Amino acid sequence: MTRPSLLIKLTNHRMLSRFQPLPEKGKNGQQVTLPEKKLFKTISREFAVQSSLFFSKTGRKGVKNMAIIGVLLSGCGVYDGSEIHEAVLTLLNLDRAGAEILCMAPDMEQNDVMNHLTGQPMKEKRNVLVESARIARGDIRDIREVKASDIDGLILPGGLGATKNLSNFAFKRDDAEVQPDVKRLLVEMVQAGKPIGAICIAPATLTKALSGYDPEVTIGNDPATAEAIEAMGGKHHTAGVEDICVDLRNKLVTTPAYMLGPGIRDVASGIEKLVLKVLELASL
Repeated sequence: MTRPSLLIKLTNHRMLSRFQPLPEKGKNGQQVTLPEKKLFKTISREFAVQSSLFFSKTGRKGVKNMAIIGVLLSGCGVYDGSEIHEAVLTLLNLDRAGAEILCMAPDMEQNDVMNHLTGQPMKEKRNVLVESARIARGDIRDIREVKASDIDGLILPGGLGATKNLSNFAFKRDDAEVQPDVKRLLVEMVQAGKPIGAICIAPATLTKALSGYDPEVTIGNDPATAEAIEAMGGKHHTAGVEDICVDLRNKLVTTPAYMLGPGIRDVASGIEKLVLKVLELASL
């Protein structure tokens, strides 16, 4: 996908090369070039045009041409919460694109707590919202307070918390139940025609929540998970780590990320594509 020009810094030579000083007629008919001030104004105008095309007009007071994207976290850590690489890459790409970010999580007890050094369960209790606040640097809201009308798009990073806390898919598979406020918001988004992105294993929870909408998603190529998605009423598409699957009818965007891995640079490409596609769909 070609990136919109607004994502290219003005100092980038690729951007500046499009705006070489333009010839202008002088008093005696000789060719002169636009002064630097005019050149900068030309670039600024192009930036403004591209920005208005790319970002949705939210209509909220004080916010113009900026998409507000919710990021639904499920804790902190791959084994019992949000996968940190996936969450940070999501936040980074949203910020680079100029989107306003609204982090959220359920205010509830985690279904389990894992030792990320040993991979073994720990006998303690942790709160999903409190743990998610680590990733959001404290700037986070209880999902109970968030409605689809508050945001233009929503992204769910992966990590087992997406299937342990946002739903219980990790334990119940296709008999899973989705956390009530998570399901409410996901259904509201689809009904409002607003895009949702889901990363890694999160499409399993997304599928269960939207089982009545025939969602089309990818988690990569894991046969057992793909089979469970189909059993929950979804359609699974096999995809590579750098690919995205786009369900245009429901405005769903999914990518395998660490369902395939193997490292952060491998998952970064697919997550960037997902973020940009969600922003594109939010602007329609």
